[in-house]
Amino acid sequence: MTPYALVAVGVNVGPGARVLNYAENDALRFARVMVGDLGPVAPQQLQLLQGGAATRRSVLAAIASLERQPPDCLVMSFSGHGSPQGILLSDGLLPYTVLGAALRRVPSRIKTIFLDACHAGAAIPILRDKVATVAGVGGWFEPAWQFALAAACDGLRVFAAVSPDTNAYEDHERRSGRFTFAVTQALSEAPAGVCLNGLCWTTDDTVFDSAADILNTLWSGESGPELLLPTGCGSPLPLTLAQSEHVIGGAEVRGLAIQSTGVGVQVTTSTTNRRFIRTYQRATLLDGWGLELGSTCCWYEPIESAGARTTVLTLHPDVLTEDLARRNRLALGLQESVTWRVEIVDAFGRVLDCCEAPAVYWRQNPRRAVGW
Repeated sequence: MTPYALVAVGVNVGPGARVLNYAENDALRFARVMVGDLGPVAPQQLQLLQGGAATRRSVLAAIASLERQPPDCLVMSFSGHGSPQGILLSDGLLPYTVLGAALRRVPSRIKTIFLDACHAGAAIPILRDKVATVAGVGGWFEPAWQFALAAACDGLRVFAAVSPDTNAYEDHERRSGRFTFAVTQALSEAPAGVCLNGLCWTTDDTVFDSAADILNTLWSGESGPELLLPTGCGSPLPLTLAQSEHVIGGAEVRGLAIQSTGVGVQVTTSTTNRRFIRTYQRATLLDGWGLELGSTCCWYEPIESAGARTTVLTLHPDVLTEDLARRNRLALGLQESVTWRVEIVDAFGRVLDCCEAPAVYWRQNPRRAVGW
């Protein structure tokens, strides 16, 4: 039996509804977390339906395809328009009653639904008690994860963006639906809810609590998300590996090259087992006494479990002239010796690797001009 399978759906354009901006990308965002090196879903167990491909027929077919070889945990996510009656796909409304009937026919022990849509909370009473159970668990990942999944309570879990009478919203700054942004952040950074044999995982309850905190912090005063958990559940469902407890994968600074113009450094890095996990590159400029002159940072999410990347990190030239004595030295054409320190850092500030390279800047050298 497959441990986890995911059906991720995103629709920007549905009949008679305002066009959304980020729902289709949100489906991809959610899928990347669950299929990446933090998540439990094998790539072949992902069905991603976006835009015009997300029709009522295709979504129901994707769910039906799991009936013969059901996963132990079926995960479904939807981002798009919704009503108290159902979700809006590219060709019309899929009622929650029909969705619930389709889910009921898949004999998975656990079903977990994430709904980022207006009135999403209305799905909870409709979908409640629609779960058939089946014993057993098996699959491709760590044995400890299999044991944690096997211990999780049977039943249905629904993560709803808002209450039944409330609209959900997108955020243009973050280019995402608010709920999906909060949930994917929580899946990546929530505290552990269960640990076993040296591994720890985020769980249904810790992810929901973290997502609710993120929503309240960024968009306070609005209706919070709603959660349905199995009644009397004492064993939570593991969702992703918990970065809060241990470093995931590894990273290495493989090369530094001082830029010939401006104040910058070219960085070549490699990562392993950090696919779709946010990774930070931080460059700090130090003076001859090791004091910080300035720093800059960027982040990326590796698209492969093993790969390399080259980035140029720069500082504004004025960083070298903030101190009067240093400004006078440069104005006279005298050189200033500095050091670039480059670190690869995870979401919790832990340094995965560090490397330093010396550099010399002076005003009158056209190849190392700092820009005045």
